Parts: sequence; C-alpha cells; structure tokens
Amino acid sequence: MTQPQNQTAPLDEAAIERWRQNIRRSTFYNYQVEMGAALTGRGEFPAALRMYESAAGLEPTSAEARFALFILPALLGGDPGGDVDGLTATRGLARLLARLSRAEDQPVIDRLLTMLPDLAPQRAVRLARARWHCLADQAPAAAALLAEIGPVPAGIPELRAGEAGAVVRLAQAALALGERNLTADMLLASMEMADVDDPPPPDDAGLSQLYTQLAQRLMLRQGFAEGLICHRWAAILDPANSAALFGHARALMFTDRVADGLAVIEPAALAHPHDGWIRFTCGQLSLMGRPLALAVERLEQALDIARETQDTLLIAQCASHLGLARQAAGDLAGAATAHDLAVAARPHLGLTHANRALLLAARGEAAAAKRALEEGLALGREPVALTAAALLALDQGEEKQAAALLAEARDFNPGLAWVQPLIRPWATARLYALMRTNGLTRPEPTLRPSSL
Repeated sequence: MTQPQNQTAPLDEAAIERWRQNIRRSTFYNYQVEMGAALTGRGEFPAALRMYESAAGLEPTSAEARFALFILPALLGGDPGGDVDGLTATRGLARLLARLSRAEDQPVIDRLLTMLPDLAPQRAVRLARARWHCLADQAPAAAALLAEIGPVPAGIPELRAGEAGAVVRLAQAALALGERNLTADMLLASMEMADVDDPPPPDDAGLSQLYTQLAQRLMLRQGFAEGLICHRWAAILDPANSAALFGHARALMFTDRVADGLAVIEPAALAHPHDGWIRFTCGQLSLMGRPLALAVERLEQALDIARETQDTLLIAQCASHLGLARQAAGDLAGAATAHDLAVAARPHLGLTHANRALLLAARGEAAAAKRALEEGLALGREPVALTAAALLALDQGEEKQAAALLAEARDFNPGLAWVQPLIRPWATARLYALMRTNGLTRPEPTLRPSSL
C-alpha cells in the first residue's frame, strides 16, 4: 500500500532565525530602556548612556533612546548629544518620566524640566509627571498638573481634574487625549509590569487587554471602583473581550449594583453564548436580583457549559449557586443534588461545603450542617464561608458569634462581605440588620488614590 505523502511544508530556517532575532531584539531593547531609565533616575548617567546606546543600536528609530542620547551628555555636564526634533524630544521625555516611580528620582526630574523648559508644558509630559507624583505620594502636585491639562472629553466621566487619583485616571486622561503609547506605559507601570518583554501593542485590543489585567489586580486589592473603571473601558475598547465583560459585571456586583450588572451581563451572554463564566455570572446576578425561576434556568445553562468544557471550578461554582437558587425556590431535593455535585467537583473548595451546610440546616440536620461548615472553614475562612457560619449562628440565637464572623468577613473583603447575603434571598434582611447593628456598612464604590 502506498503511504500517504506528508504535505507539511519544510521548515524555513531563515524565517525561524528572523523570528528569533526579532524576539531577541525586542527583549533586549526593553531591558536596555528600562535599565537606562532606572539608572538615569538614580543619577548614574554614564551607565545609563551605555544602556541607551545599546537600545538605539537595536531600535534606531526609538524616540526614547534618541532623546536619552541627546540629553544624557548634557546631564553629564557637556553639550547635548546632537539634535532631536521637538516631537521626538517630547515623546522621549514623556516615556522616560513614565518609567520612573521613586520619590528619590525627583532631583533628576527637576534637572530635566529645568534644562528643557519648552517641553515641561507639553500634554504628554504633564501626564507622565502627574503619574510620577501619584506614585511618589505627592497627590496635590498631581492634582495641580491634571488641572493644568484642561477639560477632558466627555467620554471619560470618571476623571475629575480636582481629585488627585490613581494612575488609572491618568491613563484614562492619556487615552482621551490621544496619547496611546503613554496610556500603555502607565497601565504597565501600574501593574509593576514595566519589564514585560513583549507587551500588547497600544491598539484597541492591546489596551483592552492591559485594562483587563490591571482591573483584575485592582479587584484583588479591593480597589472595586478603580477596577470597575478599568473593566468598563476594556469592554469599550474591545467589545469582543469577554473577560472584560465578565469582570465589568462582577465589579458592579461587588459594589452592590445588581441591576447595572445585569444590564452588562445579559447582552454579553447573548454575544458569547458558549462562555460558561459569563453565563454563570448572569445566573448569579439573577439570583441576587430575582426572579428565582430565571436564576435557576441560567445557572442550569451555565452548568451545562461547564460540564461540556470539563471546567471543574466552574462546575463547582455553578452547582453550588444552583443549590442556593433551588433552596430559595423551595426545591430542597434538587438543591441537595446540586450541592453534592459541587462538592464532588471541587472537594477542597470551602464555598461548596459552606453552601451545603445552609441546606442541611434548613432540613433540620443541625449536626451534619455543623460538620459541613467546619469542613468549609477549615479549607478557607473566606467571606462566603464566614457568612454561612454567621447565618447558622443567627439561626441558633448566637448573635454575638454571628457578629464576630461577619466582622472577620468584612476585614477579609468588605465588598464580598456585603454581597454574599444577596445571593441568599431568605437571609438578606436578617443579615443586613445585624451588619448595620454592628457597624458593618455598605462599602461605597468611591474612587480614591491608588495604592499601586
């Protein structure tokens, strides 16, 4: 029998070598300019000059490297190194300032601005300076620079020139004013990712990806309001970014804006019918906003997708919330089946044991509920498990213990501590009353200076 011919084209060794060299050039160039900026900020100008010379050799058109080669000889006490046009100088200075983050860099920054007075008022330079002031804990100076920039287009309502805010606000201003490269620099620096070898390009899709990554980090640090802005603009820049849509809806949920979250996630579920996490969030928000029948339907749809993709974490999340929805609807048998599936999918997830404990308590199985809850708390004392423990303590008349558990949940994550009762319709009023009695108030989704 004749063997089938291999139709695969032979490897193009020259193309592979070009690819390798491109990666090598990009990697080394990024390293050189990062080190050059850091050394410049420290006043180590000869070493910085060597770094930028290497960078210019790799990327001769780099405005950043060309500007550095122009200004570093002057910082060393000599004449400028040749000449650069105004646009190159502005871009180069702005990108150099955007890479600096230490308060100790101020003497060098002051020298640069004194030597180049015509560049100091330029928009990109002011934005970069404002970002540096934020990172150096000099909020009034950042606010003053923002005020000097002038009105920002109405598409960025979150920016207020009178408020010294997070670096994300400055990235938004840079984006609104057309400074896309500087926007990307600010987002990368905000994530402590300025040393990324191959960051996304500063086009709409690339910026959307950066905003999504920064939003995720902000949410982990309980920066709900800033995370909300980043997720929202990630979705605006790239409507096909399903992670941004999912994150935007969850950020709204964490700030107790259920109706707004549904307004985001329901169209997303139609646009991405096979995305299990979007469908799950749709069901979770439906459980918080009612009606229960719709929540059950959507969580069942999400569970089907999770099974198809064999995503055990998604199976556990969907099944556990489906158990809550069925319990709220009075279907205790169906709730038990869902909770058993959740525990089987992820036995080491405290969420599944804690939610199952609530069902066992509702069925009058107090000892089994206590064991299930202890298992959940042993796996992780997270807000969901602590809230479940507080509910059971309330049922047993132990209000002080319930208050202590809620306080622990609040200290862990105030947004989740407030949101968790909303996905248990039968317990909302009682838990919120106890929260308010013990000083547990809703976290306001107000913007504040970033701690990044």
